[in-house]
Amino acid sequence: MLKLAIVCAAIAFVAAQPDGPTPPTPHPDPHPHPTPHPHPDPHSHPTPHPDPHSHPTPHPDPHPHPTHPPHVDDTFHFFNDRDNNKMAIKTRTACYIFTLTADQQQALLTPDGIQATELALIGKISTGTKTQLTHEDMHDEIAHHCGHENVFAVSQ
Repeated sequence: MLKLAIVCAAIAFVAAQPDGPTPPTPHPDPHPHPTPHPHPDPHSHPTPHPDPHSHPTPHPDPHPHPTHPPHVDDTFHFFNDRDNNKMAIKTRTACYIFTLTADQQQALLTPDGIQATELALIGKISTGTKTQLTHEDMHDEIAHHCGHENVFAVSQ
């Protein structure tokens, strides 16, 4: 499960990167313009007082910062009910129940197989046919894992 969290974090990080290289930071002008004469022109009129109700014009940030993607809370909690050949995936908003195939059950015997099966089932959350269940329709272990979330059986 740690590998899945690392993979999800890496995907989110890569997706948040801007396209292409970051533009270079501008350097200060090595030859600034001379400052105006310190003595005011005797023929000029005094500057009027600014309107007390006006606001200064905002200036662009001389050092732009990259934007960051919004925080996404897409965590998945997995529960394998070996006695009933079911796997539950709990998200922040729902719980999805899958009946495992013989190949998936065999794959769950290795760490790489666990990760591959979990990733495949996550993908099927959006593509599989979902049927809403009640807690009475589930085995006790899965009902406990899913808590009070909406529960769906997902066909593969």
